[in-house]
Amino acid sequence: MSASEIEDRLLRLVRKKSRDDCVAFFAALHPDERRTYAKSAQKIYKIIDKEWFDQLSSQRKPLLGKPLGEQRNNACICVFATATPGELKKLGWRVIPENGFLVEVIRQLQPDWTNQWVQELSESEPAMYHNIRLLYDAGLCDKPKGDGYILGMIEGLPGWRIAPAALWDKDTSLADRIRKTPDIRDDDVWRLFEVEGGGELSLSAFDKYVGGKKTGGWTGALIELSEDGTLSRDRLLDESLNALARDFAQFRAGWFSRFHDALAPTLDERVARRDQYLRLLGSSIPPTVSFSLKAVLQLDKADNLPPSDVMRCIEPVLQARAKGTVSSGLKLIANAVKRDPGLSRDACELAATALIHEAADVQKKALDLIESLGGAEDLDVVTALSDYADGITPSLKSRLSEMLGGSGDALDVEEAGEVSVKEDISDVVAVASFEELIAELLRVLEDASQPLQIERALDGLARFGAQQPQDFNKLVGPLRKRSAAIIKRLPEDQLQYQVARLAYAFACSEPLSREDTLRYPSAHIAPYSQNRERAQWSFEDTFLGRNIDLLDQVRSGHQLPLLSAPTDSRGFVAAEALLSRYAAYKSARVKPGPIDTALALTRLSPDHREGALKALEAEDEYERAFAFALGADMSSDKTKWL
Repeated sequence: MSASEIEDRLLRLVRKKSRDDCVAFFAALHPDERRTYAKSAQKIYKIIDKEWFDQLSSQRKPLLGKPLGEQRNNACICVFATATPGELKKLGWRVIPENGFLVEVIRQLQPDWTNQWVQELSESEPAMYHNIRLLYDAGLCDKPKGDGYILGMIEGLPGWRIAPAALWDKDTSLADRIRKTPDIRDDDVWRLFEVEGGGELSLSAFDKYVGGKKTGGWTGALIELSEDGTLSRDRLLDESLNALARDFAQFRAGWFSRFHDALAPTLDERVARRDQYLRLLGSSIPPTVSFSLKAVLQLDKADNLPPSDVMRCIEPVLQARAKGTVSSGLKLIANAVKRDPGLSRDACELAATALIHEAADVQKKALDLIESLGGAEDLDVVTALSDYADGITPSLKSRLSEMLGGSGDALDVEEAGEVSVKEDISDVVAVASFEELIAELLRVLEDASQPLQIERALDGLARFGAQQPQDFNKLVGPLRKRSAAIIKRLPEDQLQYQVARLAYAFACSEPLSREDTLRYPSAHIAPYSQNRERAQWSFEDTFLGRNIDLLDQVRSGHQLPLLSAPTDSRGFVAAEALLSRYAAYKSARVKPGPIDTALALTRLSPDHREGALKALEAEDEYERAFAFALGADMSSDKTKWL
């Protein structure tokens, strides 16, 4: 049969026959014979899909055959009967037969790719949850294993998306749907506590913006099922805390803390989970710290908080930005010492860390506690206090000066009451292996607030990124997954976003481009986003530019250090280190990136410049620029930026 004859036959089938006739026609054919219709089926689908869309706009009646909606559904059946999973993926979810007829198509045709297609559909189109669920309930596919299936369930199970009539009665509540479906009740519902989601698909987004106001959303349903014994209350309490320990993004983590509070844990239940609350004090998400601190304060009030546990877990609380959080931490320390006076010195040293807070009243409370515990008379405590002297508020400088009066060489009290503390300078130790590089990148993905850690990770990438261990894909797997999640949720922190872009490009062996335009979530419409252009030569643009050069260098197979990677805790680059690093580039016949070189020059340490200059033989343009920066009377040649 010729291509035109195949096309004519399919057109008659689609235009004039029923959907049952379409399925029966292909069911009678061998799978290899069905494939001969694939090209024509896809062509006809596109034609009729356009006709159908035009009709929706114009309200015109079809010129030929059955209503266009039925014709379009027939065309979808023809595509499904003849296409490969790759072709279906390319055509998208709109090619799925409507009104639940997908089940009949799969049942009669019995393609050998159903599980593969369902798995891919669950990840690319979570909104197709209802179709996947229909196939699963009919025993025609395995349950998808990825996160996409669970994300689809967040909106799909409550029926927010239009559901095929055969799935659940539209008047059935979410709680009843869970209660009456064993695999959802016993398995799927618990996976909700393991999957973060992103954008519009998360528990937090659904309950806040979609289904929570009228029906109570997932929070209301799970509490109802807890109260009637369908779901274990203990497990719900535990899983909500486990979810918070995963450090999901702040907006999405908020659902789990609110849900936990909505369960209204009793004192006995809080005591049983004391260790979990204490661990959450170290969360990188400030509201999670506040949530767990509230529970810990209740335990403290009930005298169910071992003093040693307080000392072990309280330090992150004392370094929080919120004044109330730090004040509560100081209160917990004071109560711990009342129960165990032997912890006084540890308490004073911990309280000293609260002096990093910029608020005068917080600093005052910290000093009050230290004085009340006799810390000013302990040399170790005084030494710890001296580390914070530079940041003390002016109104407390004289008081701190008096407390530091017996610290000997640790400080110099001047006439004006200023306290001069010897600077504690430490070396930045370079990343030493590919495995350590991956660990550092994962660390800075979670916390982009430490510049030296980021610089150390980028230098590690420059040194070891070109390595290709046999288990490369396994080693970078967690990095790929976490960076993809961060990119997808569009964090407000531009630095974290750009680190994630670099990590993802490296892990996927893809290029990094300037063409990506950043999108920032708006405070007014979170968690949705707005577009905003990146200003040229802004901090972010400069950071991205250096990352592009860095990744290009790695892709070229070079294992060379960043010129600009700081060598000490002040952020400086030692002159000797800069010259040594450039010598490695020169030996490899590689020119360092312009941004990396410029940053290295601006970070050049003021120490030991004369010695480095004496050892430098300025043979090329870069070395002449370095010599000029070190104090020599010379300049670079023709390269304007240098």
